Amino acid sequence: MQARALNIEQHVKIIADEALLYYSCFDLFVLPSHAEGLSMALLEAMSFGIPSFVASDSGTHDVITHGVNGFLFDNRDEGRFVWNVKNLLTDRKKKNEICEHAKKNIADCFSIEKMGNAYKSLYDELSLF
Repeated sequence: MQARALNIEQHVKIIADEALLYYSCFDLFVLPSHAEGLSMALLEAMSFGIPSFVASDSGTHDVITHGVNGFLFDNRDEGRFVWNVKNLLTDRKKKNEICEHAKKNIADCFSIEKMGNAYKSLYDELSLF
């Protein structure tokens, strides 16, 4: 376990099986990974209307439209990231807009029905070869 190796185990709690219980407590969600595919945690956070910040070089950046349903950030520009977080947390109107767009985007594009149909179409196309 990486937390143990870094000697921070007493400060970290792994909540994988309980994660859905905690989303309502989040002020924002940050995905700093630059080597991630479609993140289920990001989709879950957005479905709860949590403003999300995603590393612009991650594979998940396709889900976010910067400033509309979340924010993209450069991992190397901490100052800009902090500015965006502070700005969002002090602008309730903007935060509410981001939250509503995030929930709508997930409902419109990433519902179980929508994703199931997309996979079925892909498999149908592949079966033609």
